[in-house]
Amino acid sequence: MKKRTLFSLVITLTLFAVMFITGGLMGLNGSKNAYAVTPKPETDTFAMRQGASIKNSDPSGIRFTTYVDPDYYGSLVESGKEFHFGTIYAPATAYSGTIEEFTHESVLDDEKSNEVNDVVVSNEEAFWGTDTVNEKDYKIYNTVQMYSENARNNGYYGVKIFARSYVCVDGVYTYADGVVRSIAQVAASALASGEDSEYIDVIPDYALGAKNVVGTNDTAVTVNGFTYHKDGVNSGNSSRNNQDYIYLPVGGTCDFKYTPALKHSGDYMTGIEDYEITYSSGNESVFTVNGNGTITAVGVGSAVLTASVGTNVVAPVCTVNVINATTESNAQGVAESYLLDDVTYYADSHILNFDAAYIANKMAAGYTHVQFTVNCPGTGNKSVRLLVNAAETTIASGAGAESFVSDIVELASDTTYSILCRQSTAETLDMTVVAQFIKPINAYKESNNSAIDYTSVTSTTITENDTITYTFKSVSNATFNRFYFTESYIAEKMAEGYTYVSFVIDTWGNKEAWLYENETEKGHVLTNGNDPFDCGIIPLTEDAYYYIRLYHNVGGAPANITVTVKFIKPVYAYKESDNAKIEFTCTTTEDSSGELMTFTFDDVPNATFNRFYFGENFIAEKMAAGYNKVEFNIYTWGAKVANLYENTTQIGSMSTNGRDPFTCGEIALTENAYYYIQLYHNVGSAPADITVTVRFTTPEQQAFNILATASSYGNHYHGTFGGVSSSGNSVSVVAGKGGGSDYRGFTLTPAAIQAMYNLGFSAVTFTVNSPTGYIDLYNMADPANCVIGTRANIVGGDHYFANGTITLNLANLVNDATAMASEGIKFVVTNDASWTVYATNCTVTFSDITFTPV
Repeated sequence: MKKRTLFSLVITLTLFAVMFITGGLMGLNGSKNAYAVTPKPETDTFAMRQGASIKNSDPSGIRFTTYVDPDYYGSLVESGKEFHFGTIYAPATAYSGTIEEFTHESVLDDEKSNEVNDVVVSNEEAFWGTDTVNEKDYKIYNTVQMYSENARNNGYYGVKIFARSYVCVDGVYTYADGVVRSIAQVAASALASGEDSEYIDVIPDYALGAKNVVGTNDTAVTVNGFTYHKDGVNSGNSSRNNQDYIYLPVGGTCDFKYTPALKHSGDYMTGIEDYEITYSSGNESVFTVNGNGTITAVGVGSAVLTASVGTNVVAPVCTVNVINATTESNAQGVAESYLLDDVTYYADSHILNFDAAYIANKMAAGYTHVQFTVNCPGTGNKSVRLLVNAAETTIASGAGAESFVSDIVELASDTTYSILCRQSTAETLDMTVVAQFIKPINAYKESNNSAIDYTSVTSTTITENDTITYTFKSVSNATFNRFYFTESYIAEKMAEGYTYVSFVIDTWGNKEAWLYENETEKGHVLTNGNDPFDCGIIPLTEDAYYYIRLYHNVGGAPANITVTVKFIKPVYAYKESDNAKIEFTCTTTEDSSGELMTFTFDDVPNATFNRFYFGENFIAEKMAAGYNKVEFNIYTWGAKVANLYENTTQIGSMSTNGRDPFTCGEIALTENAYYYIQLYHNVGSAPADITVTVRFTTPEQQAFNILATASSYGNHYHGTFGGVSSSGNSVSVVAGKGGGSDYRGFTLTPAAIQAMYNLGFSAVTFTVNSPTGYIDLYNMADPANCVIGTRANIVGGDHYFANGTITLNLANLVNDATAMASEGIKFVVTNDASWTVYATNCTVTFSDITFTPV
């Protein structure tokens, strides 16, 4: 529909007429009192009142009023000239010019007509009225646009009308200043000033075309995504409405907005710019506020913020409290405590705001995170929320609780952080908000908590693969000082795979240092001179922070203190050419055969030399757990060359082509050593994943592996051997089908017995379970010392037992030539003493195996 066509529809639904109604109307103008005072017309001429009015009891029309000076009117009558007064009008949507340009000749945006509508007033239709300001009588005429019910329900209350009065003398037109108003605009101004009635309350609904959508008593109306409020809305750096109390640190700011009673936009509605909002401070020594509503905290105190709509002063819409923080240095950084004194927060919202500039200063000082603790005593149902910019998260909500703690939140540039509190019970209470700003590194002087500044340099070494040197500046002499490495800092390092840390301190003079994990002392050193002193290598602990408490005496002046922090990964890998780190994943399994760790190194560059380190602390930890040997196996496609190093000494080299794993061999672990594999591989153009399996074994596990795999056959005891498998601390032997004197079993060879003895064991004990047959042991030179069981006195093949415990005395066997001769110890599965043929397989399990040290 064309704009002029819309206007035609309006005209068909309305009546423009001369009205002689003087009471029960509300006006909208620029005077001090928007609803009672009429502006004085110009002398010797005529003027349209700068506003419009609607009838309180039945606002079905909008009235424009024109005042004519009596002397001017009289002069026209006496002149004998032909004259008449009138009003021209058109919808604002149909006219693109300004009101000053609006005349009879104005062209409307319309395909069918370019005529401006004209209501002529005869001389007899003007009436006498009195201007309440000047107490002077004037000739007055009114022009009223009436709306039908259908027009109201379809939103035409929101259509602005261009209205301009004129006088025509002998065919010459003279125009007064015009007015642009809609009935919705007049109602909005009335609602913003606190006036209402059952009629004007619903005008915004009509103007939005929402009369049949929402109820007349709603305080907020939303139509097509647009919301208007019957009551004014306060919003301070928040998406939440009604911020009744705002708290700021000195120097802080808050962007505040008061939204008047009717907020709307679009061709058919009155824009917010039509009634300008201004703000003022009740005490500018507490805070100032600019035209955009930005509050700036100046000094400690409390003052009200007042908003005005046009010339109408709204009651105070918000209370601004400026407070100083109580500041305390601690392990994490600095805690700022803000006391919200005598808070009555029943049904009100209190917001403590830290603006982007305030946060920027914190970030510039090295703080990276913040955590809020809110202490609010009281019995009511509370709601405590954290807002990051306008994004809101609930810290806690519920009844009875008095302390609420937020998550640790990362600080970000151009971001505002706010705490919002409400409670359902009408109580006046003191509420405290603690903002814990967190630094990764925090240092201060104990006596007065004054901060110590620092710089840092990070480098990468081979054995300590993240070394950071912190230089703490101008540390006070002859004082106690603390250098904190905070929980979040340590957690970040552990997340990167670091498991150990060491702290080394450099400074002249006498010094004494304590190392703490949380509040537990981990080490103490005392020295004199410049030589660095080491607090030792310690394992990192989850949810822990570390600090050095240092006393030093280097002379009269403050001195710089250097603390070198070495973070150590147990396993790490990098590309030789540029030290670029290679990431990896790891899985670990352990059984009686050893601890098997499988490392998958991700996206290892092709056709390059790369290194896979197993660090000194990693190896020391394994040795402390009893492991004394390690074996490295490498899996990858293509051609590869691997060199194995213990520290910087090459102890093995191999070259192969294909995917089959290749082993660097089992080697003995050495105290204070680290190991690495230097690998060149060529698997294609793209990077490839490399798998390195590392098996650590103890002497017991090595002996078990010998026991689980050592078997041989000879004489009458050969044949198909079902196999040996190990699981946990057991060995299963599967004996196959046999006939005649062909019995199945296995032999513990002399070499295996010697190897177990060489590992340092004098005996090995089994629990034997043979559910379907019997066990005979042969070549036993010393049965009394070698066999204990259900049928213990074994001398030859005629003696057997089904289940029981067997202990082999390895020392006796090794030292007895007969026992070690030929085939060692034979375990033969039978089903009876007469060696009759059996036709079924028989599984014999040796479990709960233990080795006795020599």
